[in-house]
Amino acid sequence: MVHRIPCSNVNAGYRPHLLIHCVSTVFLFFVCAVGTLSISNRRRLPSLAGPTHPQPDGHYLLDSLEASQSRAPTIEGLCFYERPSSVVPGFPGGTTGTRVSHVFQRPWVGCKRDRPGSHWIGTAVLTQGTRGTNMKWLRSAEMEYISLIVNEDAAHDCVQKLGDLGVLEFTDLNPELTPFQRRYVNYVKRCDEMERKLRYFDGELAKFSIAPKSAGSMEQFLVKSSAVRYGSQDTAARALDTLERLLEDKEQELLQLNSMHEKLTREFNERKELQEILIRVGEFFEIEIPEVQTMRGSRTVSRSGGYSFVEASVPGEPLGEEASSSLRFRNVTGVVPADERLKFERMIFRMTRGNCFMRFSPIDEPLVDPSTGQPVSKHAFAIFFQSVVIENKLRKICDAFHARLYSLPPMDDRAAIAHLIQSNAGELNQSSHILRRNRESCVLLCRDLGETLESWKWSVLQEKATYHALNMFRADVSGMLRAEGWVIKEAMASVRRAVTQAHAAADDKSMPSLVDTVDKPWPVPPTYFETNKFTDAFQNFVETYGCPRYREINPSVFTAVTFPFLFGVMYGDIGHGLCVMLFGLYLILTEARLEQPGNIGEMTASIYGGRYMLFMMGAFAIYAGIIYNDFFSLPLNLFGSKFAYPNCLDSHDREVKCVAEYMKDGKMTYVNATDVSGGDNVYTIGLDPIWKTSSNELLFFNSFKMKISVIFGIVQMTFGIILKGWNNLYFGDYLTFFFEFVPQIIFAVSLFCYMIVLIVMKWSIDWIARMKHEVCPYNFAGEHTGCRPPSLVNTLINIALAPGSVVDPLYEGQLETQQTLLMLALLSVPAMLFIKPIYLKIQNDRKAPPVNHHVDFDDEAESRVVSHHHGNSGGDHGKDFEFGEVVIHQGIETIEFVLGMVSNTASYLRLWALSLAHSELATVFWEKTMLSTINSDSFIAIFIGFAVFAATTFGVILAMDVLECFLHALRLHWVEFQNKFYKADGHKFHPFSFKQTIKNSQQL
Repeated sequence: MVHRIPCSNVNAGYRPHLLIHCVSTVFLFFVCAVGTLSISNRRRLPSLAGPTHPQPDGHYLLDSLEASQSRAPTIEGLCFYERPSSVVPGFPGGTTGTRVSHVFQRPWVGCKRDRPGSHWIGTAVLTQGTRGTNMKWLRSAEMEYISLIVNEDAAHDCVQKLGDLGVLEFTDLNPELTPFQRRYVNYVKRCDEMERKLRYFDGELAKFSIAPKSAGSMEQFLVKSSAVRYGSQDTAARALDTLERLLEDKEQELLQLNSMHEKLTREFNERKELQEILIRVGEFFEIEIPEVQTMRGSRTVSRSGGYSFVEASVPGEPLGEEASSSLRFRNVTGVVPADERLKFERMIFRMTRGNCFMRFSPIDEPLVDPSTGQPVSKHAFAIFFQSVVIENKLRKICDAFHARLYSLPPMDDRAAIAHLIQSNAGELNQSSHILRRNRESCVLLCRDLGETLESWKWSVLQEKATYHALNMFRADVSGMLRAEGWVIKEAMASVRRAVTQAHAAADDKSMPSLVDTVDKPWPVPPTYFETNKFTDAFQNFVETYGCPRYREINPSVFTAVTFPFLFGVMYGDIGHGLCVMLFGLYLILTEARLEQPGNIGEMTASIYGGRYMLFMMGAFAIYAGIIYNDFFSLPLNLFGSKFAYPNCLDSHDREVKCVAEYMKDGKMTYVNATDVSGGDNVYTIGLDPIWKTSSNELLFFNSFKMKISVIFGIVQMTFGIILKGWNNLYFGDYLTFFFEFVPQIIFAVSLFCYMIVLIVMKWSIDWIARMKHEVCPYNFAGEHTGCRPPSLVNTLINIALAPGSVVDPLYEGQLETQQTLLMLALLSVPAMLFIKPIYLKIQNDRKAPPVNHHVDFDDEAESRVVSHHHGNSGGDHGKDFEFGEVVIHQGIETIEFVLGMVSNTASYLRLWALSLAHSELATVFWEKTMLSTINSDSFIAIFIGFAVFAATTFGVILAMDVLECFLHALRLHWVEFQNKFYKADGHKFHPFSFKQTIKNSQQL
């Protein structure tokens, strides 16, 4: 055990070296993240183009409508040929008389006019423009508020084309109407009814364990759906009627088969139950009758109410010459559900007071319930009694317990019983054959339905969503519908083209459809960010806290790097981080399989969505583990320790002060706390493994991790303040920029960034050399000579409490510098508190529009938006302006910022605390489970110890501790980082999109 390691001299120059590692890695991952985001996440803006033109070579080429675009589009299309088909027109399952048979991807490739057994009737073309996403994740997409006026005949096709695009969010122009008062409510009801039928089909397929055939990816379905709608000559109403009739016919056919199946199952069960009763009761009499005959001479009839079943066990046979017909026993036979048998038997015994004889026998094969299709176990029973009153009670009890009764001939008539068994067996076989044929018919029909069931579901969803959107339109003029909504600005051309094509397809020569931008003032625009499978998890991470304002800086851009990095700082361990990274890598490599419907559960869907986040969290944990030199709590001596230790005991076996030595120029150089000979020979990367065995390990690691936690926290918070200033400049809010941002950044830099400077300076000084040789290069104006390391905590406290003195100075002129910084920090507080409210008061008193101090919506029309903002306040700014409220609000903001900088800086110490807890937990698990068993030299003990070690590591560190570090990193971003600049009071863009509609239905 090493009792003392000279920290300062050996690591002189090492700590800055370590800091450079951390900063360079953050920068590297930031560059990688920005590079990932710069890859164009292409969003397809589909539109149907046409018509086609015949060519001499038998092909039909496309119009050059899209060829003139500045951006070369990717063009895909489908050719349609006349061919008999039974699929529904207007829906992507196919078309009556048409079928998709050829797909092309180049505009100069067309459709052959002649094909065997069919002829060409048209071509559907889907053009896909591309939009780059460079810097699209930093600020939300620009929006336009548009007005759409369309002919009622073309409205359906227009809305469906817009649904294919997925770039327009409709505004409800009929908020005063209930859903049942809307224009297209009947169409919505019809779609609801079709959905009910499709759910019924789905249940029937599940009953026969038939999986519906996949309709392919949503993108393929939407391409095919758009092409079929374009190629079909049927109107939307006729297509809906056709699908509705088809579903009605299929439902009636399936209902008829199910009704017949239920009837046949009931008949089969009755014959099966009768057969079992005949066999079971016959066996009962064969066993009981010999016993009765042997006992007949020794027992007499008990007329006083005792058991007398022995004398009359054979119904119809007199017990003696003196027996009368009144003593003949009656019987009731039937079947009862197995789970009701005990209650049934108990009830009979109580109601008859024991004056009956019961026998039960289980039926070997469960019978199928005709209503539910579930197997039900039943018991056959025979009850013997003497009184008619008891018989009436028994029949009522049987009715209450749903027991089915059967009438049998006298059991002593063996010939009648044998004939009944034989005839019933024949009918049973015939019923089984008919039932099997009925089931085969049901299976064939369900398999046929399964071929197109998913396509029908998605088609009905499209129609229902279309009519829901049409219900938001307002009929201002007869035959014309008007809609308003938000559209992504760069998609305006696609929207205009889609509306024009829909109007042209309607062949309407009346008033053309119009798409125009609505004059401002506008409502508050929604927020929309383009994301991909990598960025989506981080965007959801931020939007869980709140949606960004329109055009506000998106914290997700920076969270994609800083969140996994801070997690890695807390979770730093090479082995544990490798496990997390490999789990994330597994989810990434298997995403093609896991994305298939039904392959992932609801509980694990959120984990799968964060697969790239998990991968990065593990990667950063590995990097932090390399810095800490932790591998499942063990140090790795990859590059050779720079320390060597002689024997720490003297000749009398007494413990003495250890002397450390390190390699330099191939020679062993000895170093101790009072002897200095240089410290440039440091470990290649990370901490020297010898620290893990030193007695001052915890002291060293605590000091190191606490300081880097403070550094990372101050850097991130200062960056958040800079983002606030960036937002102010972008929106032209210069009042807030100069009198909130500038004082805040001065306050943060003067006190907190100065703390980082002191930490780095203290790390960079060889204090052992100074203390040993009293090397003080400057004449510092402190209480001491500047030769001993100062306490940074006391230094920072004295800046405010004792501004006129520096106990242990770090550099020359430290006192004057700290006084200047303190003065700047103090002056920044009243600047934040008073200037902005006073300026607004003066502006309001002059009755002039104040400087824009709110979030603008459009750079090009700032002045118009400002006037609209205050116009919404009532037009009279002085009337609504409350100086007291403004002062109170500004005071709260100032106090929250000043106190928050202190408390938030302390909050970042959780990075140190969580890292310490992780390291100590891993050490305890290793020492208590593995190390103790390894020292025992027992294979069984080692095996058991490893099992315990693996279980505790997985359950505590790989599960609980991952969640704990995740939540703490989440809090640091939501509270400490985002509150410096993030307003989070926007509303998300919800476009009318068929793809999103189908996706939402799959998540239900």
